[in-house]
Amino acid sequence: MKKITAPLITVIIPAFNAQASIERAVKSALDQTYGPVELIVVNDCSSDNTPLLLQNLKKEVRNLRVISNKFNKGAAAARNQGIDAAKGEWITFLDADDYFDLKYIEAVRKHLQKKEFICTSYVETGTSSEKKQKNHQLFANIDLHDEALLNYLELYYLKPYQNTAFVHCWNKFFLKNLIDEKNLRFNESLSQLEDVDFVFRFLYHAEQRQYLNIPGVFHRVDKLGSSLSNYSGLEENSFQKLVVALNAPKNLKTKLLVRCREMELVPFEHFFCSMVILFCIRISRQIWQTRNFALFRKLWHLLSHPQTKKFARDFRYVEGESKVFNLTLRYLPATISSIFLLFVRR
Repeated sequence: MKKITAPLITVIIPAFNAQASIERAVKSALDQTYGPVELIVVNDCSSDNTPLLLQNLKKEVRNLRVISNKFNKGAAAARNQGIDAAKGEWITFLDADDYFDLKYIEAVRKHLQKKEFICTSYVETGTSSEKKQKNHQLFANIDLHDEALLNYLELYYLKPYQNTAFVHCWNKFFLKNLIDEKNLRFNESLSQLEDVDFVFRFLYHAEQRQYLNIPGVFHRVDKLGSSLSNYSGLEENSFQKLVVALNAPKNLKTKLLVRCREMELVPFEHFFCSMVILFCIRISRQIWQTRNFALFRKLWHLLSHPQTKKFARDFRYVEGESKVFNLTLRYLPATISSIFLLFVRR
């Protein structure tokens, strides 16, 4: 009888000025009850004590590799460096201010055989001690066969802020052979939604997929939400980057519609406008917190863009949401929309 060997799993952590949390993240990955773990930390030109802490950790623990950048390259490039250096059969990611439950990888490992992709639930933590499990509106372990994945994509298109299973890379396990075979890497030109782009491009090629309700990642957010997602929409060329990133879920959905012989229920135009609104809410929060009223120009650009106006005709009223969203995007001038968004979902 052939003995099944435990696969090596590579954990990749991009770290930039992470002195407050990097030790916890590293130890949570290397103290797993599952043994064959390789940890790669990419120090992305940190200017605080992160390099010193990593140097000391290397003396204390095994299976830690540190890649040090001489200049800051960004999270996408750092993760690509980790992928290039990885020796594991599986790859998973962890942000430097997050950490694993010590039994997390062991629990997921039991499901890896004959799979190419696994997504799990996670636990959201904030500045207080409160912890909230996030299951992406999926409440049990399920195989993400074509029909199930297509059904979830329709829900994601309808409410992208709620059906969030595939918008992060750090609660996922990716088969390294498939990454290499399809030459999949994070798009380094994207400083926003690079996770969405990478995950959906991987899913386009993956055939054996599963969701597990195993909340083994503790993800830190501040009172406004993820520190990274807070800045979505503030970058240069944010509209163009949004278009690029959303092509990945669009291409996957097109493929699944053909394979499942189904008609699309929620149009891409609605999905796109919903993402524009999400960006506007995040920008509005920044205005509210910083009183940087120059950011109104970002709102104006997103809401008054010709493509937004064109797609707004197919923006739908969703039960449980304010009808004002629909009216705002379709009919009110961008200036009024911007002021309105200041007071939405604070």
